[in-house]
Amino acid sequence: MTDSMPENVEIRRSRRRRKTISGRIEKGRVIVMVPAGLSRRAEQKAVDGMLEKLRKQHRRKNARAHMSDAELAQYVKKIDRKYCGGKAQPQHVEWSQDARTRWGSCTLQSRTIRLHPRLATMPRYVMDYVIVHELCHLTTPGGHTDEFWAAVNAFPKVERARGYLEAAATYELKN
Repeated sequence: MTDSMPENVEIRRSRRRRKTISGRIEKGRVIVMVPAGLSRRAEQKAVDGMLEKLRKQHRRKNARAHMSDAELAQYVKKIDRKYCGGKAQPQHVEWSQDARTRWGSCTLQSRTIRLHPRLATMPRYVMDYVIVHELCHLTTPGGHTDEFWAAVNAFPKVERARGYLEAAATYELKN
């Protein structure tokens, strides 16, 4: 897969297709399949929606490829120094293929932080917030205590990041 989304779009109408629209990237072009009975206006709306969905999928796949686990670990160390005074010191940081219902997790015993790969496609302050949240588990053990939340709330864009994640969770984690 290349870094850029193909510009060439082919629309295929199908008489067998009644309601669903699907799309894929094939041989350097985007193919969108639509029901034959759609009006031109409805077809255009369906194609635009499918193109946006495919662009989002494409960005996600490429974003993960652009930051390796090693690069992520270095980035987390930088965030640790900036927001936690370097006290968290995670031993292992990785993108987690198993993260289906959370943006991040922290295992205290092994000092491991796992992050959802889709964070790489979000604004950087959102990813930073999740990292700070997980780092605070290492600096203030005991779960989500008042002390823990006070440490997390020191992050400058905490409300903005939480709002973004709340909205994204409706779409991102379920897809």
